[in-house]
Amino acid sequence: MPSFYVPRLTLNTEQIRIEGEEFHHLSRVARHRVGDEVILNSGQGLTAQARIREMDSGSALLQIHTCQSKPPIAPRLAMAFSLLQNKHDEWIVEKATELGCISFYPFTSRRTVRQASANARIRFEKTALAAIKQCDNPYLPKINEIYPIEQAIAILRSDGFDPVILSERCPEHWLDDELLDLRGDIGFVVGPEGGFSEEEFTAFERLQIASVRVSPLVLRAETAALSAAAQFNLLHRIR
Repeated sequence: MPSFYVPRLTLNTEQIRIEGEEFHHLSRVARHRVGDEVILNSGQGLTAQARIREMDSGSALLQIHTCQSKPPIAPRLAMAFSLLQNKHDEWIVEKATELGCISFYPFTSRRTVRQASANARIRFEKTALAAIKQCDNPYLPKINEIYPIEQAIAILRSDGFDPVILSERCPEHWLDDELLDLRGDIGFVVGPEGGFSEEEFTAFERLQIASVRVSPLVLRAETAALSAAAQFNLLHRIR
């Protein structure tokens, strides 16, 4: 059941009122009524079961029955990605959020076709929020500012993630080989439609960043990102 985003939710909350956009979704889109059971999501690790007690034209009062805290998935997963055309970068944010990605680092690189717009980050934030509500992921990912690639990787590293470049140029170096050595938090780095430039690959070597492949075929950027996230989940669940 899709959840409703209530960042004010705490473990001690007994009643809570929903207004604004979430109330619109509750009443107009999901068409809930008094007496219905719903799931609430704090985006900070809490989910709650609640019943709608009252509704008026602009808000709903909910009675909370149970509230639980869920630990974050460990090790943590992050994704740095180039801006892509036709909203394919939003698809990365949506699906990687569903797979437990906790932080995103959008960037521009040598061959990035689409440049950053004023509302790109806002769209990514809305996409991530819709995704956690759909899959009941209680952790809303952090969407970082859009930076040039080297700056984005530096920030990713400062946040505690080991960057790993997704590339078809390393035919014998697969993602599962690299993750056997890197047991901490991972940040996959996905290039633009035209791939990384020679200068960028040289910079990755200078920065001692590992490169791996996730498929025997050449994948689109968004497919590579989701393949890496899914393999990351599998590898860490079967250990």
